[in-house]
Amino acid sequence: MITIHQPEIVRVNGRSRLNAVIIIDNEKKDLWYEVDSEYEKYLCYERSDAFLIAVLQYAMRKQHDIICTAPVTQELLYNVTQHLFPIFCNMDEKWHRPNITATTTSELLENEGAVGTAISCGIDSFHAILNHIDTANDFHPRLTHLVISDIGNYHDYKADDRPQVKENIVVRAKNSAIELKLPIIVSDSNITDAIPGWKQYSYKTAFTIHAMAKLWGVYLFASSYDYSHFHLSNPETTDPLYYDLLAVQCFSVRSLRIYSEAGAFTRIQKTDFISDNPVAHKFLYVCWSKGNNYGVCSKCRRSMLSLYILGKLDHFREVFPVEDFYKNIDSYWDYLGEFVVNKGDLFATEIYNYILRHNGIHAEKAKSVIAKFRAQGRGVKKEQSNQAQSDRLRIQALTSEVESLRNSSSWKITKPLREMSKVLKKIIKK
Repeated sequence: MITIHQPEIVRVNGRSRLNAVIIIDNEKKDLWYEVDSEYEKYLCYERSDAFLIAVLQYAMRKQHDIICTAPVTQELLYNVTQHLFPIFCNMDEKWHRPNITATTTSELLENEGAVGTAISCGIDSFHAILNHIDTANDFHPRLTHLVISDIGNYHDYKADDRPQVKENIVVRAKNSAIELKLPIIVSDSNITDAIPGWKQYSYKTAFTIHAMAKLWGVYLFASSYDYSHFHLSNPETTDPLYYDLLAVQCFSVRSLRIYSEAGAFTRIQKTDFISDNPVAHKFLYVCWSKGNNYGVCSKCRRSMLSLYILGKLDHFREVFPVEDFYKNIDSYWDYLGEFVVNKGDLFATEIYNYILRHNGIHAEKAKSVIAKFRAQGRGVKKEQSNQAQSDRLRIQALTSEVESLRNSSSWKITKPLREMSKVLKKIIKK
């Protein structure tokens, strides 16, 4: 059983924190979301919505029912019980359909009608920002705020490196916001430590959005994968980012709409969209490293190769080691071959398909690289096949030698060898 107590606002070190005591199997813990005090008035302590979303995946995976002491928005409860729970439970019988005990309310929660999105300074993030800033379309939400949240984003780094990585990323986001002329909300949460689980990013982000439900009218959730990759084949292993189109719909209510932004576009199309913007030229950040683009990791290689193919790499000399790219360009092409042929990587495959569709100056180079890695793969398979055949012949020879001892005087003392022969025969059959 999971019990979510009434959320409350507490002040910690000059900042404001929306906190709820959560009890999971009699273990009490605090779950909180923290912002600067000027945003305290937007923290939604009146409802359990944010905290309910935070525990949903954990409750399904760990067979828990949920009790909420504060009201839950009726529409949210309908969405998760009638759309989210059934599909997970139908896909995997081990997943539980939680029984949620809560008072519901259909009253619209008043908010400022602000439009927000996260600013990580990655390609998806910059697309969401640049596609919704200074828009002239009445039907197109215009950004009013940017958000950078620590919801476990830095847990992949070594513990000693996390403070510096976080500082680098926050400073970059703040400087970007200054040039974009938009206010930025710097927030923190302990959700990753309080609610353990694999791949909960969509849920954690929705938690932060609903925690500030009295600010947002619209929130743009930058999609990672285009909708052609939407799937939910196995709830236990599928990254929620593959089904964020479903998740954001379930987490939306009439007073707060969450949109999956740019799911209609591939990553290289989004890269093209942002590639002429001067703010992106100064602050684009994609690396797995300690807060800077070193040009070595797969994300750097993918992004730099994409920009090169688009003819825009030189615009990004402030953020990427462009000279190193040109000096070692063959290694970047090899990244494409390895990740398309050997790893089946979605983003690398998108780059390759983009090159083929546009049949530009890089088409022949891309084809030759892919052909090289496919040939290498066939060579490896042939070598492995030859080795397997050789092993089988050796095993057969050893088996024959053991059997030839059957009529000899030493047959009794060779019992261990006979047992070995049985094992070898089983191996041959495999």
